[in-house]
Amino acid sequence: MKRKAFDKYHRLCIELQSHEDRFFQYFRMSRECFEELHDLVKENISKLPTNWREPIESRERLAICLR
Repeated sequence: MKRKAFDKYHRLCIELQSHEDRFFQYFRMSRECFEELHDLVKENISKLPTNWREPIESRERLAICLR
């Protein structure tokens, strides 16, 4: 439940969105390329929520994979 408030991805993502050079350094691709890749693979990497927990977002899954 506290994932979005304390997770490294969510805190870092806010900072990286405002700095294109840092985003490129972290993911080794531009923000536009990341978004295109996300649009291509989001259907394949998305998970369904369960009674126990919410799944990791597809953007976060892609970021983890690329990192």
